[in-house]
Amino acid sequence: MIRTVLFACALGCAAAPALAQEQAPAAAAPAVQETCGVLATGVESSSFTPVAGLSLLNATLPLARPEGDVDGLLCIRSGIYLGPSDHRVVTDLGVPFFIRDATRLATLERTEGQLRLRFVRGAPTEAEAQAMGAAIDRAHADIAARHNP
Repeated sequence: MIRTVLFACALGCAAAPALAQEQAPAAAAPAVQETCGVLATGVESSSFTPVAGLSLLNATLPLARPEGDVDGLLCIRSGIYLGPSDHRVVTDLGVPFFIRDATRLATLERTEGQLRLRFVRGAPTEAEAQAMGAAIDRAHADIAARHNP
């Protein structure tokens, strides 16, 4: 819990400059720009370090763990949604995954063996909630297929 609060505070400060550089996607384009990086926590502070070339939307699987201290991954996007490889951060790398847009922050986590997307700040629209539910169902199907070939 304390780690989540530290992440949320760090994200509010550290990731703001990256948001200023992000461009909104074209209305017809399904893909959006993202800036992804590593979250590291210390005893009294947390940090966000963007990683050049790190993209979960264009990830090559299996995911490679970034070097150094990695307590979580954060991707800043123009909206809160789950990409096809986002769940692999939690399942394969074993660290929390955070998604942030200009005003909201969400975390993908595993609770009692099930994935869930929890909003730390803000809330999803009804359409976003439906799309996230479908994305989590696809993620569970992917997990089951990989563990039961």
